[in-house]
Amino acid sequence: MATKTGQDEYLKLLQLALDFQNNRGTSFLEVLAAIFIIGTVLAVSAPILALVAASQVHTRQVEQAMDLAQSEIDLIQTRMNRGVSVRDNQQLPPKVTSGELTDAPPPNDIKDDTDSPAATAAFKVDVDKNNEPDFLVQTFRNKGMCFGSGSSNKEVAVFRMGVRVYSMAAKDNLMNNRLETQVASLQFSGKERTTRPLVAFYTEISRSDLPFSLHAYERYLAGSETNCSSDSS
Repeated sequence: MATKTGQDEYLKLLQLALDFQNNRGTSFLEVLAAIFIIGTVLAVSAPILALVAASQVHTRQVEQAMDLAQSEIDLIQTRMNRGVSVRDNQQLPPKVTSGELTDAPPPNDIKDDTDSPAATAAFKVDVDKNNEPDFLVQTFRNKGMCFGSGSSNKEVAVFRMGVRVYSMAAKDNLMNNRLETQVASLQFSGKERTTRPLVAFYTEISRSDLPFSLHAYERYLAGSETNCSSDSS
């Protein structure tokens, strides 16, 4: 689109130069000089216009990725508000069993839906509804804390969740175990787009509507062991 705009401007300026020649008697040499100057300006500006257009596309992708990551967090929070048994693993993201959540490895496998059996798997998302996936989404969580008594005994109380959203352009690097976890810079970079997540969110998800929710959250912050002795996943 940027190239077509540049061509249109070039033709307009060329026509102005020819009109000027006809109306004012400008020499043909002067017209050629004007054309040369115009061509030089366009040749210099065309890459800049192309870079601006590419940057706008990248910015739009980042905005979509942010919305997608937030929607995943909202979905899990909604499920938590309804109550999730520790045995119902498909309702929640897969677990990272050790280490800091931010240090969780990048995905190395692709699934067609959100029922991911492993924290290192990503699922495809088609935001444009054109039957062509646009993003790869990785969701995962830590072990968290479960309620140990009351009506919600053995239900999940709180955990920390991570969401990373990669461009579909990162698919080949994913399959070759070459993805990274550091978020791509806001400045446009074709290489970063194929190796790094566009966005990465980390946040606590909790069941906060119960009388003993605060106590469970305090135990979680203190690093206490989970009360879910039946949690074998």
